[in-house]
Amino acid sequence: MRVITSRLLRGLVALLSLSALPCSAQQWHVVSLGTKTGSTVSLDTESTSARKYIAKGWMRIDYPAPRERDGVRLTGYAAMWQVNCNNHTYWSSDSVGFRTDNLEPIRLYNLEQQWQSPAAGTDEYVAMESLCEETKSLFSKVVDQAGEMFHQYVDGDK
Repeated sequence: MRVITSRLLRGLVALLSLSALPCSAQQWHVVSLGTKTGSTVSLDTESTSARKYIAKGWMRIDYPAPRERDGVRLTGYAAMWQVNCNNHTYWSSDSVGFRTDNLEPIRLYNLEQQWQSPAAGTDEYVAMESLCEETKSLFSKVVDQAGEMFHQYVDGDK
């Protein structure tokens, strides 16, 4: 009975932890398979937003083989990124790692409390470019709609 209660309690804690994580995206969309490192980069399009040249959204990087971080083996991680699309830098405000033992994700802490400039071809570079590209389409939709409304007004097709 004690073993069942312990497992039930652990399962309940895991479920509560997962439900509290903002990175449990509605749907991850793969934006790059097999980067230079062999990782898969995904984007949660529901979380993307942009203001001027700063793009924001949840990115996920799944490794081809587990990697160690802070003494824990991870299969990948997800992070809320802010990207400066003008100067190609990013900053991660919140991230979680996915453990190889399939237990609940663990909170990761960004030790670099500054904008970072990833090297071309790295997982982070691919993720950064993907987020900028996603928000570029958001910008173009807004600009196209505004231009269409302007032309309708000027042409008298109100």
